[in-house]
Amino acid sequence: MFYKNIRSIRKEKGMNQEQLAELIGVKRAVVSKYETGAVPLTVEQLQKIAVALDVPVEHIIKESKSPLSWAETGKVLAATPQRTASINNGETVSGNTKMLISDYMGCSFKFLLGEEEYVPQKTTGKSRNIPTEIIDILDSVPHNDDYRKIQIQISKVIAHNLKAKGISKEHLQDLCKIPKAKVEVFFEGGDSGKSKIYGFNLSDLIRIWREFGLSIDYLLTGEE
Repeated sequence: MFYKNIRSIRKEKGMNQEQLAELIGVKRAVVSKYETGAVPLTVEQLQKIAVALDVPVEHIIKESKSPLSWAETGKVLAATPQRTASINNGETVSGNTKMLISDYMGCSFKFLLGEEEYVPQKTTGKSRNIPTEIIDILDSVPHNDDYRKIQIQISKVIAHNLKAKGISKEHLQDLCKIPKAKVEVFFEGGDSGKSKIYGFNLSDLIRIWREFGLSIDYLLTGEE
């Protein structure tokens, strides 16, 4: 989990939690929760921490050092360069997590399973922080097609919200350097389940945020 990197980098810089808290304008207890993943991070908060620690955001969200099997390593290599943010291994998405995603993002459970088209529904997004489960899913390499399908469906919602702002697939390709094949699946639908297309990753969302000023909250929920 990339949250642990905040603690290790902070210590490398000779900084305690109180000092980091003062630099980013929160209480020490909040920093402690950031470092354990107990409190979800928005992109804005992540950027503040990166500035305070004097490191690129990418350095904080770099891959975990958990060893991978040969088979898992093969999946990672097949995913490169699409999955630049992480080599965390995504294996399963529980029914409870799917319901949480459905409620937060305003999409149906059947849509997440790929059984129906996306129709925007009422979202709980603005009433709560971004669930860490969604960030984890986008920041992992799928171990199976079920996990990858959830990534793709989340990414289709993000594409819908981008289109609502007049942002085209060409914008993402040219300005954010996101691969054409990947963007076309999100914007035009499809994906037979046999391709090696993966969902937007955290690095993609950070590039979109920097280029267009759209928060991750908006990208996931479509709400300002």
